Amino acid sequence: MQSSTNIQLIKSKYILKQIFDHLKEKKLLIIIKHNKKVQNKLDISINNYKNYSQIEIEIKPGKDLHGKFINILNKEDEQYYHIFFNNDEKEIKRSYLTSSESIEKIKIIIDYQIKSFSCLFKNCECIESIEFINFKRDNIIYMNFMFEGCLNLSTINLSKFNTENVVYMNHMFDGCISLSELNLSMFKIGNNVNMIHMFLLCENEFRFEIRKKYGMILKSEAFE
Repeated sequence: MQSSTNIQLIKSKYILKQIFDHLKEKKLLIIIKHNKKVQNKLDISINNYKNYSQIEIEIKPGKDLHGKFINILNKEDEQYYHIFFNNDEKEIKRSYLTSSESIEKIKIIIDYQIKSFSCLFKNCECIESIEFINFKRDNIIYMNFMFEGCLNLSTINLSKFNTENVVYMNHMFDGCISLSELNLSMFKIGNNVNMIHMFLLCENEFRFEIRKKYGMILKSEAFE
């Protein structure tokens, strides 16, 4: 039987999580910053919150390839996408999503309000590799068409990918003809997930290997 102290601690963590999920970041940081007792009691800090709240993605463009690096479809979400080129900590706004310059590395930080990754990298032909460095959130619902048409994308690090509550994965890797390997071992997929044409137009050998390795967690419609 749990002690009243443990029960109170669980309740406090639950309440704090609700604050994380529903308040804007600045308000939340002020709440945590001025409530040292809460920080000490729950062994949490502003840095812990930052790790919880954000998704950090690192992109490497292909050599001599220029074009779109990311798609932001909803205007109301723009303020939650922060894009930095070449790690110079200079934020690039949405109006500068294509480039004729030589860019070696792109860092994207996405705040916790975003629930959809639909079409995020669709037709971004210049991207060679994508790594999800920090992805602790479980509120993403849409991943359909996420990498569709990324013709030069050869590497995606999905080892920290959280798919727990994703419902739409249809056409997710459709047209990724340069992919030769994909680690989906961390995927948690529910029964109601839409996977239609998930690997459409990928190379046949690649599709065969994915089906062989992950046929137990992926539906047959993913390969049709």
